[in-house]
Amino acid sequence: MSQYARALQLNGVHDSEQLQSMDRADLEALTENCNMRPGHALRLRLWHAAHSFAASDYELMQIASRLNGHRPSPSPSPSPSPAVLSSPATRARAVHAAPPTSEPITDTAMLSYGAAEGQVRMLDALPVAAAVSAAPVSAAAGALLTPAAAIAAMRNASIPTTAKAFISMVERQGTPDFAAASGGIEGMWRYYGENTARDIARIRALHRTYPPNKPRGCIFILGMPTHCGQACVRGNKHEQSWNVMKMVECFEHQMFRRGYRYPVVIYHEDYTRQQQAAIAAATDSPVFFLRVQFGIASLPPYLNEGRVRAEVAGNHLNGDLSQPHLPGKHHGFGYRTMCRFFAALIFQSPLVREFDYYWRVDGGDSRLLLKSPFDLFARMVEKGWRYGYRSMSDDAAPSPAMDAARAALEAQHPEAKLALDQALLAPFVQQLSNAAGLSHSAYNGKYYYNNFEVAHVPTFRDSALHWAFFLECDRRHAFFIGPTRKNGVGDADFRSLAVPYLLKSQPQSQVHDFQEVGYMHPVPWDAGYWAP
Repeated sequence: MSQYARALQLNGVHDSEQLQSMDRADLEALTENCNMRPGHALRLRLWHAAHSFAASDYELMQIASRLNGHRPSPSPSPSPSPAVLSSPATRARAVHAAPPTSEPITDTAMLSYGAAEGQVRMLDALPVAAAVSAAPVSAAAGALLTPAAAIAAMRNASIPTTAKAFISMVERQGTPDFAAASGGIEGMWRYYGENTARDIARIRALHRTYPPNKPRGCIFILGMPTHCGQACVRGNKHEQSWNVMKMVECFEHQMFRRGYRYPVVIYHEDYTRQQQAAIAAATDSPVFFLRVQFGIASLPPYLNEGRVRAEVAGNHLNGDLSQPHLPGKHHGFGYRTMCRFFAALIFQSPLVREFDYYWRVDGGDSRLLLKSPFDLFARMVEKGWRYGYRSMSDDAAPSPAMDAARAALEAQHPEAKLALDQALLAPFVQQLSNAAGLSHSAYNGKYYYNNFEVAHVPTFRDSALHWAFFLECDRRHAFFIGPTRKNGVGDADFRSLAVPYLLKSQPQSQVHDFQEVGYMHPVPWDAGYWAP
């Protein structure tokens, strides 16, 4: 128990209900008796509500100081010895406990420096969370809340308010309708037990150790689900988390041990702590996990759920959309939701948005066959590349919905036509004539085969045009309903038409074909992963 919790008990306060029943004057007097500044009165409610503290007194004081706009005081305790920092858990804790004093107070900083576990995380995002819940307070970083607003924020929803603050922060940074498009909080983003704030802090601490010329890149894998019985096995000898573990091991041997070491980010739907531990043990690089959800709850409210269900129910046993698609069916609800996620939401997601580059690979039926010939991220920086792929395919089909989305984008955003690079667009369109004889370009079914892609995250994350194009496609149900082989637009189709709006082919192309990288997809599930 912290010293403040003990001080509360000495002052006759033994539970959170007593705190919540006090008016502001009583709270101010109580904080004075507990030797706390008056500005901390409202945090005191949260500290006591989370009475089994996962954070030390020093960490809580650091958080309170940051939220109130003060530079935190130096730690009163000596630095741990190298021996104490030997375990990964201890190292992560030490990183978390020592945020930089010079970093500005922002919404993301408020997310990052919450305590490591449990409800204590609520206090790091409280000002923004209260604003999201329509409490009558300022959303400015460090704003003090009225007692009523604080209680409302605490009681609003049964999920960590950190998630609300994250979504609010993304929307205020120029991504309108992100809350709706991402399925709100209970839809796409599941923060339950995922320690997201802690991992963001760890990623930032890792980046601060980098030399100036080291890119902030990561390997990204989306893990297939493992807890749906034989439907998840798909003829594989192993569960899907085993395949992810072997792919991470492959990177350890084929890339990281050649001196090109980067963290690994894995999003998943249902991996247990044991499965995550086995994956993390396959490499000496840091591994970060985030739980996402591709269920029906992830659909935004502007999509017609009935139309989506009618389109995909036949691909699933007994119409159960939570199950993988039946053999021979292209493609089920989970696949289409995944395509929608990779089209744009990936770049706004809590962990990936902390990086400047990500290298996406398939975690199941793909292999890194050869040792990396160079540091891909460093080469991206050196050459000025913003997008990298390894092959193209042409087995999709025209998409009237995506063509209509492009037309709407250019009509509503005149800058889109000016930005469009015709040379980058040309491989993916064909010229057609309408009934009036007017020529227009239409998607031709060719695409970057983007199960392997290296992307400059800010290019896609911060572009208003990219997000507007995604919304135009999404509101047309393009990712779920359509005439293509996949019965909808895939993320590869979308990426291929989005890139020409964002990048340039001249004077030097910002897009590169990584033919020199020994990667293959698809391969048999149980094929070997690497050779010593």
